[in-house]
Amino acid sequence: MDRPDTSLTVSFAGIALNSPIIAASAPPTESAAAMLACAKAGAGAVVTKSTVDYSRSDWPDMPRRAMRNRRGLWIQGSFASETLTLDEGSAIIAETRQATDIPIIASVGVLDPSTDEPIETALRLVGAGANMVHFDLFYLPQPRCTDAVVTCLRDLFLRAGKALPVPFGPKLNADIPVHRFAADFPPDLFDGIFLLDSIRVPPPLLMTGEPRINAWHGGLECSLFGEWQKPITLQYARVLADAGMPPICAGGGLRNAADVLEVVLLGATCAQMATQIMIHGYDWIRRTNDELAALLAREHFGNITEARGLALQGRNRLAPEHVSPVRAVVNASKCKPCGVCSTLAFCSFIEAQADGVPVIDEACYGCGFCELFCPHDGAIRMERVS
Repeated sequence: MDRPDTSLTVSFAGIALNSPIIAASAPPTESAAAMLACAKAGAGAVVTKSTVDYSRSDWPDMPRRAMRNRRGLWIQGSFASETLTLDEGSAIIAETRQATDIPIIASVGVLDPSTDEPIETALRLVGAGANMVHFDLFYLPQPRCTDAVVTCLRDLFLRAGKALPVPFGPKLNADIPVHRFAADFPPDLFDGIFLLDSIRVPPPLLMTGEPRINAWHGGLECSLFGEWQKPITLQYARVLADAGMPPICAGGGLRNAADVLEVVLLGATCAQMATQIMIHGYDWIRRTNDELAALLAREHFGNITEARGLALQGRNRLAPEHVSPVRAVVNASKCKPCGVCSTLAFCSFIEAQADGVPVIDEACYGCGFCELFCPHDGAIRMERVS
């Protein structure tokens, strides 16, 4: 499609991006060829697979195994299959930098925040050509939100701010509650924030207790991600933006251009994507950029930065929060008496007549559940109370 004359350029942590869509740390960025494919497709930046200073021979390298159903995507892989060694990460960044000027964000796995090892790894990756660093907290031992861990992370970020010549920030996951993060980490501690990682959960199980994931045996934890993450991502973005935190790169459960715009409306600057690229290919980035530009033009935005935080501003303009009075009304001509609405256990306002057609008491305050669950389109609707 022809893209409307709507700018997608944003500035994230002082780095100019030609698109707010960043290719997240995942299989689509685990090689130089993969990152170059993201760049060619129009990604604003690429995040490397998480890099840790270790020897691959010291860790078992089990291949990834995956399972998917309508509730999510489960993936199990070993530490070695999900990370890069320091030599691998440095070589991939250097090769990518030689071929393109796309911003490269080096992901550094944090195993022990009490040491300087993550900072030393980051410095090596910056030397190879990375423009920014994100500290991946997925590999921290559990529990990840104790007072001791929070103190260690604050100290790590303080040291990183003094040592690193480029912007940096953490990548959060749900093991660190967003309100605690906003309360315990000063906004000036880092340059940007990334979210939201997958979570570690038990896999779906067979009745034998074995994982349903094909060819994987004996494991009790794997990564779960999917569109169910979107509401959590939106909440993290909203709380962090409200707290005046530095620019937010939000991700987790976002699937399309409308989702990207929604998280921007809640205060994020950009969005990181992995699953959609994995499923739909690198050209998904180009198509989604085009769709995002068209969506912004339709909503009369000249550029995407005009949309940032509008939901927060709208909430403040319309305070105090209120709803318009409505009530449920039955359209008897469209009703096919089925008993669905009259058996809703929470509602005392609906009663079925002898012919089965429901009557709704005028005391109804219009919660909307009967309309949602009515299987006959238009049989129940909400009408404004004059």
